[in-house]
Amino acid sequence: MTTDEGQSLFFYGTLMHPAVLRRVVYGPNAHVAAQVQIEKSVPAVLPDHARYRVRGCDYPAVIPVKGPSRTVLGTLTTNLSPLAVQRLDVFEGDEYQRTPVTVMVGGKPVQTDTYIWIAGEDKLEQREWDFEEFTQERLRGWADPGFEQADQVDGTGGRAAHLQDVERSAV
Repeated sequence: MTTDEGQSLFFYGTLMHPAVLRRVVYGPNAHVAAQVQIEKSVPAVLPDHARYRVRGCDYPAVIPVKGPSRTVLGTLTTNLSPLAVQRLDVFEGDEYQRTPVTVMVGGKPVQTDTYIWIAGEDKLEQREWDFEEFTQERLRGWADPGFEQADQVDGTGGRAAHLQDVERSAV
């Protein structure tokens, strides 16, 4: 969803962590972005969806589900530039589709977009992905400044390597 404050997106996984979001959105300039808060994030809830671990990966997937208590906790991030959204689209790849959703922020509905898993439920574990577990055990591989090196093994499973193409096309 685009507003006067730029694009907004709901994040429910690795991108909830500011260091990971900055590495994806700002690339090699992430250290500069850390000094200036451009985007804004607030807690949000996505109803009628469930978050699962992707088999063999550090990142989660969200899929629509029906049920009275099926919600996903995450963050609504606003003030994202068109280039930031382009980088996020590339980063998410073809396993996800950016889709309009309604999230709840402070008890009020907000229209935004999020990345919905489209690569098949057979690739998901039947347990929820845990942000605290990710932060404690896997964050370093995702937020390390060197993770954009294509020949370096990183926690993103190679996703970060595709961001270099976006960087070149923006110049």
